[in-house]
Amino acid sequence: MLFTHTRVATDMSAFLPKAATLRQNLLIGQLQHGPAARTIMVSLENASAETLAVASDALANRLAEGNTFGLIANGSFERKMQDRNWLFAYRYLLSATVTTERFMPEGLRQALNISRERLSTPSGDLFRPLMARDPTGELAGILEGMDVQQGPAIRHGVWFDGNGTRALLLLEIRGTAPTVEMQDAIKNEVERGFSTVASPEMRMILAGPAIYAVESRNLIEHESRNFTIFAAGLIVALLAWVYRNLTQMILVIIPAASGILAAVVLVSWYYGTIHGIALAFAIILLAETVDYPSYLLLQTSPELPLAVAARDIWPTLRLAVLTTLVGNFAMLFSGIEGLAQLGLLAVIGIAVAGLVNRWVVPALSPHQRRTTSTSSPLPGWLETMLRPRLWLAGTMTLLALLTLTIGGFSWEDDLGSLNPLPAEMKIRDHRLRDELGAPDVRFVIAVPASDLEQALRGSESLRPALDVLVKENVMAGYAMAADYLPSHTTQQARLAALPDPDQLRQNLPGAAQAAGFRPDVLVPFIAEITRARQLSPINISDIPDKAWRFRVESLLLTRTDSTVALITLKGVTDGKSLSAHANKLAPALLIDLKQEIGDLVVGYRKQILLYSGMGVIFIVALLFTHLHSLGTTLRVILPSLLGMLCTVAVLYLCNERLNLFHLVALLLVLGVGINYALFFNRTTSDRAGENRVLFSLLVCLLSTLIGFGALAASSIPILHSIGITSFCGTVFSFLFSAWLAPQFRVRA
Repeated sequence: MLFTHTRVATDMSAFLPKAATLRQNLLIGQLQHGPAARTIMVSLENASAETLAVASDALANRLAEGNTFGLIANGSFERKMQDRNWLFAYRYLLSATVTTERFMPEGLRQALNISRERLSTPSGDLFRPLMARDPTGELAGILEGMDVQQGPAIRHGVWFDGNGTRALLLLEIRGTAPTVEMQDAIKNEVERGFSTVASPEMRMILAGPAIYAVESRNLIEHESRNFTIFAAGLIVALLAWVYRNLTQMILVIIPAASGILAAVVLVSWYYGTIHGIALAFAIILLAETVDYPSYLLLQTSPELPLAVAARDIWPTLRLAVLTTLVGNFAMLFSGIEGLAQLGLLAVIGIAVAGLVNRWVVPALSPHQRRTTSTSSPLPGWLETMLRPRLWLAGTMTLLALLTLTIGGFSWEDDLGSLNPLPAEMKIRDHRLRDELGAPDVRFVIAVPASDLEQALRGSESLRPALDVLVKENVMAGYAMAADYLPSHTTQQARLAALPDPDQLRQNLPGAAQAAGFRPDVLVPFIAEITRARQLSPINISDIPDKAWRFRVESLLLTRTDSTVALITLKGVTDGKSLSAHANKLAPALLIDLKQEIGDLVVGYRKQILLYSGMGVIFIVALLFTHLHSLGTTLRVILPSLLGMLCTVAVLYLCNERLNLFHLVALLLVLGVGINYALFFNRTTSDRAGENRVLFSLLVCLLSTLIGFGALAASSIPILHSIGITSFCGTVFSFLFSAWLAPQFRVRA
């Protein structure tokens, strides 16, 4: 029942390290819940500009019928949807141009001149009815400021790219942290809306984190399913060729099936979901756990019943299982949920498979004997290659050391390189983000504060420094919650800047005549100023306009005891200069996603290296306790360590920068390699017994390489990293185990 109700997760944030500092906590919050994470960018193309403009407005209207989006912007739609009455009533609290000087004779004259010029623009008809009541153009300035902040140039009344060939829309999902299922439904909603308004030849392109989450899920599900079926099919074909006996094939599959089933069910129960990458990782479980019954069946002499053989081989097999388990423990304590799932999946699967192989398989068929189809001797060239060769092992080791000494290797600390999306999709995202002026996904400024008012004041205090960065072309612009809800302090200052009616009556006539207006036409302006002076500062709860309120809330991270105001940056052209100005923004925090993620990864890499070192020490102690010989212990663990060394050298030669997942795979190599070394060091009674051991090891090697090879072929970077590392490491560990084995393994 649990297995049938298992929920599969595909959110790649599961493979993000946990935040350790305030800055990193804010970073993770921005990645998962911030404005950039909820943005969908839309491009309409392949039609005439007029047709695209009509479709843009029609799509915006269609999407507004639902409640999915808190923001729908295309250059005209947002102005149409604003609650003008509310904006008009509170314009003097919201307009950044309200100062004492603005209502002096010269300030009034300049404002009236701008309003007169505005009346001659295409949007002039929108503001002409309000001219007598708002001659200084506060409402027009607010709405135009929104356009400057939110979008590119306007053609045919809506946003277009620089070439005028693509109409653009910007959508922001209402709420926080939608699930992938919700994101898929949102994507389908946009596509349905487009299908109802588009002409047959028109094409729509979607971009943004919500879209990429759906694409990542589809890719992970597709590759997990296909590679699992492919690898499982090859392994079953291999077993069919080896055993040619249905009963023995069933006995081989039972431990692996039991381990995978138990692992998937228990991981799903513990975490509530299981990640798609963890399911793909089950390929490795299948490849490893079919080895245990193969060791048992293929190394058993034809005259020995299975129950007796299981008892005889158990000490060696038990040690192989225990060392493999220890090799996976570092993932359990990594602090990364995705890796912890992989570790728990491996630990449960291997433990269950090992126990089933020891107790269940012999109980099902205690008198089963080995088939004779695999008793033929190995090819001469293969036996020659697998003979002990200390000189060859030493040469390979020296070459690997020389490669790493000369070339070295570097760590990959940018988790963006693990994004499974194709390169063209990433290019599309950057292009649309630049054209739309959408928030930069790398940089954000966070203003921590004890409450909302302090957060808004802190944001406002940064305007001079931010304006300098814009003037110096370090970035194109910025947006903050205070743009839409000024602090009470700022609102009170703007109220105080409004002139008393008598002063306005003295200043207005001369300014009106100088700007070409009749003074008597502007008499209603005096009543508006008088009314505005009676207003009180507004709060979020006072904002009736949903879109406006959404803008404020989307730029705030509110907790029970604190509030963080986010300042999103646009068109950052010089990240180094921006970082150099970070100290001028204090106490606000400039968060560089790439840098902070890199710091997170470095910290967790050190932690995994520490756990890995402890695991190696524990494995050595475990081997020595069971083998009672330091020399044998070294012969068992040394092949894996040398295999890991050669694997790192090969990865360097293949231009693979090591990341956390290469490191995790090396731990898998350690466990698998020790299994081979244990059996290469196991003495046999005769030459036929040695052939059986070699044949069983080759069969297990092939099944393991099939599993690792399937992952190595994946286009998902995490799976590819684990697969390619494990594949190379397994081959090297196997060869070193053979080359470093005792000269005479046959017991007299």
